[in-house]
Amino acid sequence: MPFEGRHLAMIRDMRQHCLAPFPLDLLVRRPEEVEIRYRGGDPVVRAAVDHGEVLHG
Repeated sequence: MPFEGRHLAMIRDMRQHCLAPFPLDLLVRRPEEVEIRYRGGDPVVRAAVDHGEVLHG
């Protein structure tokens, strides 16, 4: 997702707005970072892009 600032600041902001009653790991990446990591073979990014589901629109 496009965003300004640091990854951890965005994750903290998202956690404040998403009060999940279960453990939740958030990994936030900018589109250009996802592209680089995907081409580099990052298994987490590849699984998310190839098999993930969009939860927002």
